[in-house]
Amino acid sequence: MREILFRGKNEDNGEWIYGLFCRVGNTYANIVENDTEVMYTVSTVTLGQYTGLTDKNGRKIFEGDIVKLFDIHVGEIVQECSAFGIGCRQQIDYDYLASEIASVTGYDNSPMFCYNDNFVSLWELYWNYNDENDEISVVEVIGNIHDNPELLERKT
Repeated sequence: MREILFRGKNEDNGEWIYGLFCRVGNTYANIVENDTEVMYTVSTVTLGQYTGLTDKNGRKIFEGDIVKLFDIHVGEIVQECSAFGIGCRQQIDYDYLASEIASVTGYDNSPMFCYNDNFVSLWELYWNYNDENDEISVVEVIGNIHDNPELLERKT
């Protein structure tokens, strides 16, 4: 079963808090920190859910993370149509992604993508590259939109 986890920046000191989300009223978001069971008010703008997957370095992937897909795309983890994926500013090169399947997996599998211009689902990547243990080997977290927005300006 997928671990349910959220993160958000503490409104008091700007530090990241990880834990369970609960809403109080219409404008406040709170996270109950798993280790201490203390409730913190976090900025709703920074609130992001854990995707249930990790990158090639074992780092948990959250909404709002900025990731590299191979070395050709940089994008933001977003949720579209109930699926977590990478939203890119440039069109995704699906021909390149398909050409890398054999080199990553060792098998000449046929690619299975939805071919959306600027969005690729994390599960499509997980499936196409035969990943296991909830790790996506072709994705690397390099920052997040709150601390490192300049990373999205990268031309790759």
